[in-house]
Amino acid sequence: MQKLMIIALLAFIIVSCKKDQSNTVIPPETPIEKGKTTVLMERGIIQNESPDWTVVTMLSARASVTNPDTSVSFAMSETSPADTFVILSKGVINKKIDSTGIPIADYFWGIKAYFQKGDTGEVDYNFYNDMGYYSLIDSITLEPYRLINNTDTIAINNNYLFYWKQNYRIDTLRFKVYVKPNLQLSYDRFSTTSMSLDYETAHYDTLNRIISFTVGVPIMNSEPNIILEPFATIDFVYENDFIKVISRFFYQQEQKIGTSLLQ
Repeated sequence: MQKLMIIALLAFIIVSCKKDQSNTVIPPETPIEKGKTTVLMERGIIQNESPDWTVVTMLSARASVTNPDTSVSFAMSETSPADTFVILSKGVINKKIDSTGIPIADYFWGIKAYFQKGDTGEVDYNFYNDMGYYSLIDSITLEPYRLINNTDTIAINNNYLFYWKQNYRIDTLRFKVYVKPNLQLSYDRFSTTSMSLDYETAHYDTLNRIISFTVGVPIMNSEPNIILEPFATIDFVYENDFIKVISRFFYQQEQKIGTSLLQ
């Protein structure tokens, strides 16, 4: 009897450990160039909560190196070379980015990188300068739909604005969200204000990177706000002739679907 119980327990553990592969997101790997020194910095965070600037945080980042070259050095600073700490020196990696003194947590345009390969190359680079223009969401399109009430039906065919009217409803609203390449995506992050939904479903096409939403919108008494909040892991890549640096960030973006009131 005890032997049967042990066998049953082992079978339960094996079944429990099997992963659900029904909606697996296969991460696109960032290629590591053969022969080139490649530095991977993981666990950085992009904070994009303010409309005025983007903050890049590297406080808990870890670094690793592939194809180390003893003549290559790489350092970063938040403001100036005097505040610099070394990440890669003569092929030796500093695995933990130490935030003592000058943390890398500033406006994206305030972070500098310093590269050197022996006496042949030296680069002073504004590392995340174009990070302020980065957006995880490429675009959002709506399928044609109808506004319905007890006495009237209005067909809507604009793919880029969510039209609404007082005391009308929508049986089914379908829209697609196109996202940029990512390593891991939590796509079903969705909120509404001043409205509720009858239902919502979401599906992610991993091949084409399209999130398809279907929602039921009940009677609308005020502006129906639909806000998307996808969370992803992304790679921000810089490279020159002798080094490639991959900054792997956690990133969340909040984006509202545009609305327009019909009279």
